[in-house]
Amino acid sequence: MRLVETELQARLEQLFQKECYDVAKRIVRRLHAADASQQMSIQKKYGDYLVSKGKYAEAIDQYIEAIGFLEPSYVIRIFVNGQHTAELTRYLEELHHTRHGNLANRSHTTLLLNCYIKLRDEARLSEFIHRDDIRFDAHNAIEVCRQAGYYDAAIYLAEKYAQPHDYVIIQLENLHNPKKALAFIRTLCVDDAEAILLEVGKDLAGMEPRACTELLAELCIQWKGPARRLADPARTHRSSPQDYSFRLQQQQQSRPSHRSEAKDFMHVFVDSPVCLLYFLRAVVESGVLDGGGESQRVVYNTLLELYMTRELKQCIRHQVTPEGTEVYTVEPYERRLEQALTFIEAYAGSYDDYHALALAEQQEFEEGVLLLLQRLHLSSDIMQYYAKRLEEGATPAIRRAAREKLIETCRSRLNRDGTVNNNNNTIGGPGAEHSRANSDSSRGRTDESTKELWLSLLSLLVRSPDTEWQDLVQVLQYIEEQDLLSPLSVVEILSTNPRLQLCTVREYALRVMRKDEQRTEAFHGLIDTRLKKLRELHGEIDALQTKATVFQAHKCFHCHAALDLPVVHFMCQHSFHQRCLNDITECNVCAPAHRRLAAEQREAEERHGDPKIFFERLGAAHDADGFSVVAEQFGKCIFAAPQLRKEATLFFGDPMVPGAVSAAGAYGGRSGPAISSDDEDDYDDMRRAAMEDGEEVYDEGGELLRPEAIELW
Repeated sequence: MRLVETELQARLEQLFQKECYDVAKRIVRRLHAADASQQMSIQKKYGDYLVSKGKYAEAIDQYIEAIGFLEPSYVIRIFVNGQHTAELTRYLEELHHTRHGNLANRSHTTLLLNCYIKLRDEARLSEFIHRDDIRFDAHNAIEVCRQAGYYDAAIYLAEKYAQPHDYVIIQLENLHNPKKALAFIRTLCVDDAEAILLEVGKDLAGMEPRACTELLAELCIQWKGPARRLADPARTHRSSPQDYSFRLQQQQQSRPSHRSEAKDFMHVFVDSPVCLLYFLRAVVESGVLDGGGESQRVVYNTLLELYMTRELKQCIRHQVTPEGTEVYTVEPYERRLEQALTFIEAYAGSYDDYHALALAEQQEFEEGVLLLLQRLHLSSDIMQYYAKRLEEGATPAIRRAAREKLIETCRSRLNRDGTVNNNNNTIGGPGAEHSRANSDSSRGRTDESTKELWLSLLSLLVRSPDTEWQDLVQVLQYIEEQDLLSPLSVVEILSTNPRLQLCTVREYALRVMRKDEQRTEAFHGLIDTRLKKLRELHGEIDALQTKATVFQAHKCFHCHAALDLPVVHFMCQHSFHQRCLNDITECNVCAPAHRRLAAEQREAEERHGDPKIFFERLGAAHDADGFSVVAEQFGKCIFAAPQLRKEATLFFGDPMVPGAVSAAGAYGGRSGPAISSDDEDDYDDMRRAAMEDGEEVYDEGGELLRPEAIELW
């Protein structure tokens, strides 16, 4: 008879049939050939066997040894009923041990903590959270402890695992200790403090109004705690390194490192207008928003609105503030209006002007309305505002003040736009005409609005029954000095008041007639001066055409050396070496001035021929001024035939006539060279021969038929 050793698996099956799981486990442990999975399988079967026998304490030991091989949910389903909470707690504690890696998930932690709570074993709960050899989801553990009322444990977890948000929530909602929450927030970096205050800032403002406002002001001006992190943990989701670098660069450029944006926290004070006023004022006065542009305009607009609000409340919802809580005092309405005026002037351009104007009108803030109207240069609206005071039957003092303000408004508009003087233009040459034309076309609209203001002012004063004659005389003096309105328009307006005495307007009429007389005399003097100059020019032309020109220069006007042949003499009495001339047909001294005058004349002709400029000047003129513009245009020969310009032409007339050479040398676009006495005989012979042969020098269009004659000459 021969004994043969049975295989390991057969032996184990026999042991399982006999329920000898303990023996099977020891056999497998002694055999090195057995793998770990086989051993874990035996422990599972052993545990199941013990459960079937009701030995739960022993069974949980087997399941604990099988951690890592056996799915935790399998064990949890067995012990999850309320009768075996202690055994389940042991298993879950071991599951959270670090030697098993990260097998425990959020649900396991929640279940374990609930087991502690069900067992009311606060000591084991505290021991569990204080252990260093376990790993779990801290946020989930904090939530479970909060819901169960174990606030000390929750606070400890929040501090240990750096959960500032949970810490603040527990202090506010569970422990009702806002001061401690505010003190804790001051220790955080900008990112964490910003995130927490965005969520719970409204609750903090309701519990500690002043302390929360000061904390937010510090956060938005210069945070004394740690600076902003380079990357925001809430935004570090899975992405490529390139995308992450790009987002990180954008965050660093868009957000300041040591402060937050005040506009992001305005919703915190939605129920506390007084706190919002103090908060925004502190941020604006600190200067951190200077140069912020459109992005910060909402801050300035809101602060200005709070200044103008008549009834500023501590709390809109009428919540009862706990005793001993520091709150801000509500400043008087008059004081806030003064601050609003200062704000409008100091921070001009930072707020929306028209939004501020609408707020001032809504709150019936008259001084603010007038100040904003002046800033926006809405002189017509200012006139309407004061005109209502004249027409609504106010007291004499108010009407007197309104008249003074009306005159002051028109004068300030006049000083801002410059002196309007369409009728009394500067008398001068073509340059003055060119300047006047440009000025008329560019300031037409400004002159129009200014004249309308003064026209309205004069009409208001004439219609007002209690207008003092001194005011009317003063207005007429301004109108006359600046030529704001035509005399005919003024007389028509004055004639609408039958009670107006002649002595009131007598001085105005005399000054206007005297000024017209002076203007007429000035124009006559200008005409005489120009006629005299014209006669002198004609005399010079005749002298050049009929008399011989003597050249007595001994030095070159270019190099100032003694003249030597070849020499070129010009009719303008300038002589040069031929080598010193830039162009043989142009005088070096006179040519620049001739070119400039020719360019100015060409530009003036183009400008006068442009109908757009003419109609712009005509639209900017009024009454008699329009006739002056039309008369001036006729004086510039708008219906004359266009002149033909010939560039680089040596003569203006017959090239064979010496007088034409003289005229060209003196007044043409180019200075012509003089004819020396040695060449006069050859010149006469050439001209005589051309006339005897009957040859024409010019064609019908005025072009030379024989240019070689000029070259030979």
